Amino acid sequence: MKESEENIKDLANILKNGDEKIILEAIDSLRFEEPFDGALKMLAEFYDNTENIEIGKNIEKFFNDLKNNTLKGEVVEACRLPLKQSTIKMVVSSCWQSGLDYSDFLEDFAFLFVKTDFEIALECLTVIEEMFVNVDAGQRKKIASIIEKTDDKDKKLLAKWILETLEN
Repeated sequence: MKESEENIKDLANILKNGDEKIILEAIDSLRFEEPFDGALKMLAEFYDNTENIEIGKNIEKFFNDLKNNTLKGEVVEACRLPLKQSTIKMVVSSCWQSGLDYSDFLEDFAFLFVKTDFEIALECLTVIEEMFVNVDAGQRKKIASIIEKTDDKDKKLLAKWILETLEN
């Protein structure tokens, strides 16, 4: 735990420093090492606040390229942070783009579907669509009961489509 705290402090200092080259190197180094607890949430928060397009794209690529199954929980936690809709969309999108199996978290994506905007809901739908074959009928019913609660008229058609998919 102490090592993780030191790593978080180091990453925070690098991000705070603002040197683009050093920040990009730090993100790349996380790509080749196992990221430590808190690194993904910190990167999501930095992405949320940066105006640097290159750093933003590098963080997106980092999330999209994740291949470590132990990081899925932290990615889902990042989706729950009080971030801009565009950041949450990027994190949710990375879940299906990474190819990792997020089927254990489909209820989380169903809740996000209901409470977020149309663009994030569409990304959540993609995650659910890609992963629902890995869950049993009982879990599908739980997911469907959450999605049915959407009252957003723009998301009703999406909800109808995914509910039909979950029934099959």
